[in-house]
Amino acid sequence: MVVGDAHLGSADIRDEEAFHELLDAVPALGSRLIVMGDLFDFWFEYRAVIPRRPFHTLTKLALLVERGISVDVFGGNHDRWGGDFWAEDLKIPFHADGADLTVAGRTAHVAHGDGLAEQTLGGKLIHRITRSRITVGAFRRLHPDFGFKLANRLSGSPRATSRRRRWTPRRMRRRRGRAPCSTRGPSCSWCCWRTPTASGWSRWSPGGST
Repeated sequence: MVVGDAHLGSADIRDEEAFHELLDAVPALGSRLIVMGDLFDFWFEYRAVIPRRPFHTLTKLALLVERGISVDVFGGNHDRWGGDFWAEDLKIPFHADGADLTVAGRTAHVAHGDGLAEQTLGGKLIHRITRSRITVGAFRRLHPDFGFKLANRLSGSPRATSRRRRWTPRRMRRRRGRAPCSTRGPSCSWCCWRTPTASGWSRWSPGGST
């Protein structure tokens, strides 16, 4: 099962409850769960502090692992700042950016896809700043209460600057140089991607996605 963009924390509480019901049903639906980014509207992992509100969701994910479900979590433009808490405490691999996974016996490159469709200078700048080690280090020096409050006020900025341009598989093929598939080798068969307005699987060949 592949899910993404739940934006828990800003989503309606009923949506959050529905998502938790979905997590409860995962063992009956399959043996693997891939979370493709923006599971939370904001996530930042301090060395000794994690956000409080996601606790219920984290316990649901941990229970899936205990039941033998393979879970992979990818960071999105709202929650890419994970650390060793995921792997050491939850036993869940956390991928801040894209990664190659074996899915149904094939190698697939999985990525949240933020920034691929970004055409505005402001949006490109925001993506560069939020990925910077300097920015992450400076934010870590803030008190968590202040840092989380500040992030909640700013969390809509990346989506606002994206202009929500329609990003289809055809447009992705036209911009192969920016697509995550374009950097993969011949061993990669599929590319799982997500952009601000679309998501899907693309078959990948050495000459480009099809």
